[in-house]
Amino acid sequence: MEDKELDLDELFRKAEGKPIEVNGKSLVRIDRFTLPRKKISLKFNFLEINSEWKQGFILKTRGSFKVNQNSIIKNAIVLWEDTAPNEFVLNVDSKDGVLLVYNVWDFGDGVTQAWHNGAAINIERSFSKKVYHCNDGHLGLDLNNLVFSMSWEQNDL
Repeated sequence: MEDKELDLDELFRKAEGKPIEVNGKSLVRIDRFTLPRKKISLKFNFLEINSEWKQGFILKTRGSFKVNQNSIIKNAIVLWEDTAPNEFVLNVDSKDGVLLVYNVWDFGDGVTQAWHNGAAINIERSFSKKVYHCNDGHLGLDLNNLVFSMSWEQNDL
């Protein structure tokens, strides 16, 4: 089966939310990340954007995100490539220590799209950094539609 013919929706449905293996890559639709600490500063970088649509990602936690030293956003934040800085830091104050991360896109109609069609993420993990290689709503395994990183200080482990 060629990449363009892959039905990721069906593969993810059969996996019942667990990661799937495709062409030697482990793919998820959402990263459920246990934070090194419940209160932590995370640094994000947009590394690559290759899509006809606006790209971004959502962060969710039971708690809040502190932006720009005085803006507090509770529970979830959407970070779009056209409005967020290329590099930024968010302070997370999580009640349960879990951060959900997933990619989103907008076809141009103002509606946030996620978790369907070609949506998939391959995550590279090192000691204190994750790099998210994301596909958007196109079928196939083009995992460079959005590439971003999340890192933290090593002493936060």
